[in-house]
Amino acid sequence: MVIKEGADGSEYVIFPMDRTGFKISVHPRGKNPHMRDTRTFYQELDLSALHSVNWDEMAAKEFQPWWESRFYWPSHRADLIAIPGPPGKTWVEGFQELFHGDEFDAIEMLKAALGHGTIFKIGYRERKAFFETSLGQGSIIIDPRECRFGFFFAHSPYPDRPLFGLRWDEKGFDFPMPGPLRAWKDALDYRLEVAIEEYVESAEDDLEAGLVEILPELKKFVDDFRVVRWKPEPSSGRSRDT
Repeated sequence: MVIKEGADGSEYVIFPMDRTGFKISVHPRGKNPHMRDTRTFYQELDLSALHSVNWDEMAAKEFQPWWESRFYWPSHRADLIAIPGPPGKTWVEGFQELFHGDEFDAIEMLKAALGHGTIFKIGYRERKAFFETSLGQGSIIIDPRECRFGFFFAHSPYPDRPLFGLRWDEKGFDFPMPGPLRAWKDALDYRLEVAIEEYVESAEDDLEAGLVEILPELKKFVDDFRVVRWKPEPSSGRSRDT
């Protein structure tokens, strides 16, 4: 994603992965932002409609209940799964680094999804101790029993519910929003999905050739991959393998 500014003060968000010139434009003098490509796709965000929304009422009736329901603490005794970030960083920090350049690294994405080689299982009795560590507070957490994934919220407004977890059947961070903003988000989601599909199709030959080159690295990563039962050790606080 690249952000550019025009001589007239207009701002453009450009997506290099897209092969159709897809961009989001924000112009001065109160014009509606819009997204478009060089084909037929066009979506405008109606600012006047957003100005007429009673945001306080919507926040109280729709957003606040949605927000509160995402904070929880598991009542079951089943294991939690923790996916850590790269050494010295949280999972989110490591994931953000994947998108700093124009090139997409599939191997690094796979490593991020698999905890850079190690995934932790957290037992019922060890939960509290685990989330007191930087490892616990920086990992992505999967709760298979409650069908949630999320993370530890260090400054949760609900101290007895410090986990922020989205349900698997939801569309990501899909919070309540007014109609014009919903239409904008849905159009953006659709357009980015199409862009990724077209990119993969157009780069299929390159991806196949690249796969041959990375197979040794991929094989080593899979061979070294491990699942660890996290157990605090009184002296060092490290985890033990099972």
